[in-house]
Amino acid sequence: MSLAAGDRLGVHEIVGPAGRSFVMIRLVALIIAAALPAHARAQAATSRLVRIVLIVDATDSIRQPIGMIRKALVSFVEDIDARHEMMLVTVAGTPQIRVRPTGDRQEIVKSVNGIFGTSGANRMNRIIDDLFHRFAQPADRRPIFVVLTTEGYESTQNINPQEIAHVTNHFVENGGTLHAVRLQIPGMPSTFREGNVTDLPVSLMIARDTNGAYTNISPAGLLEVLSRLATVINEEP
Repeated sequence: MSLAAGDRLGVHEIVGPAGRSFVMIRLVALIIAAALPAHARAQAATSRLVRIVLIVDATDSIRQPIGMIRKALVSFVEDIDARHEMMLVTVAGTPQIRVRPTGDRQEIVKSVNGIFGTSGANRMNRIIDDLFHRFAQPADRRPIFVVLTTEGYESTQNINPQEIAHVTNHFVENGGTLHAVRLQIPGMPSTFREGNVTDLPVSLMIARDTNGAYTNISPAGLLEVLSRLATVINEEP
């Protein structure tokens, strides 16, 4: 696994299904952005308006730490540059559009505070593909997906590499990126299927292949990780 597939959140650790850890550091993008003159940063920002599609796993796994999750999500929403559009989707088997694309942060904050866990299992590649086709192709805005997930590692028998490539190609062709944060919650299954498993959960695979940030984190660390991610999104040229 190379640095090019790493994250821009500072330090991040990816733990494979066999327990092997990959630690990667990439601060170059933030250092370069900080070194630009103020007028250059402003010019870059005005030419790179984005639409952020915030996708939140709302399955049973989030019930116990829901307070920490809501707090971290509210902080993330409020930290994102107000010029960018944002929408909110929760997924528990099927996607629920909670807030359509808007510049009204308070509408999204209100909806975040109403998120709760329910039954359902997510096939994230299909959900992301569906949402991309429906919401990620406005001509004047670059798509950025932010996925908060509790998904496990998938069986290689159930995941076709061409399906993953199909989704990632959409992002590449439209100048988009997907960032994925996987919550590690006690008692959460490491995989939903038997047999050989993928090297990463599906959402993290898509993040890696679109040059996005991806990491595993406990609910207690979510606030800090999402704060770093908001900084990365706001400062990207």
